[in-house]
Amino acid sequence: MYDIARLWRPRTIAEAVSQLAEHPAARLMAGGSDALVQIREGRLAGQSFVSLYEIEELRGVTLDAEGNLHIKPLTTFSEAEAHPLIQQHVPTLGYAAGQAGGPQLRNIGTLGGNICNGVTSADTASTLVAYDALLTLQHADGTRTLPISQWYAGPGKVHIAAGEILTDICIPAAQYLDFYGCYYKYA
Repeated sequence: MYDIARLWRPRTIAEAVSQLAEHPAARLMAGGSDALVQIREGRLAGQSFVSLYEIEELRGVTLDAEGNLHIKPLTTFSEAEAHPLIQQHVPTLGYAAGQAGGPQLRNIGTLGGNICNGVTSADTASTLVAYDALLTLQHADGTRTLPISQWYAGPGKVHIAAGEILTDICIPAAQYLDFYGCYYKYA
């Protein structure tokens, strides 16, 4: 059993932002793979969470009219690895996603959670940095966009403000057109 004080399960981004504003001590949870381990270890025991898992607008991969690739943060590693748009335009990211953990983790772990945790072992983070991804964050007063190069504040720390939710990971067309790469994982 997990020691969770309270779990809110919003169905829209607006509801999630509102719940974070009402409960500022609550933490965000995407797929939950990292949070559940930390709860079991006692580091997050008794914590309240706002789960993003049921927010459909945070899922999927699309290409806009300018050719920019938009990856929603609840896209799982398995989905990213197999998605046709990722395979066609940024296959290095798909390969990196396929290297994360084992099959169980790849089926529940999300790209958004992977970069929001700020862990140095995040398989997709280095590839998103190489592609100069742009991160869109939503809060009660609107949105802001931050280059991923300015996202990390140190091991396990990112520049996300209280009440913000990552809503989009964008790889601009200029960052992947005519570029090729590969991903090697040493473990």
